[in-house]
Amino acid sequence: MNMKKIESIIKYGETMTSLHRILKLRDLEIFHVLKNGHIFAYVVIEDTRNPFTEEDKKLDPLCYMDDEDINEILNVFRISLLNDEAFTKEDSITLRTFFSDFVNSSNLTNFIIKEYIHGRLV
Repeated sequence: MNMKKIESIIKYGETMTSLHRILKLRDLEIFHVLKNGHIFAYVVIEDTRNPFTEEDKKLDPLCYMDDEDINEILNVFRISLLNDEAFTKEDSITLRTFFSDFVNSSNLTNFIIKEYIHGRLV
């Protein structure tokens, strides 16, 4: 993962958002995101060290790709955005954009981002 952004501040609009890594293991990192001083979301980044699963291949946009192209990807990172309430569209895009930069994507590595509200996939 790109470690240059571990303790960062995101500015958009009039909102100040800060990011703090609260756990770092070899294949797992957990962050909490503060928005205006309050915990806004938790983010879990998992390095699966595996290719896409058959379930992953059914997701949009992977379901439209050729199996040959998908099978070339040998390592998938899973990024989970967790919150008590649904994210606004702006917050979702901001978090997805910011955390997608954490993964050094290449022709062999890619990532999947999913949002969870109260533990349920959105």
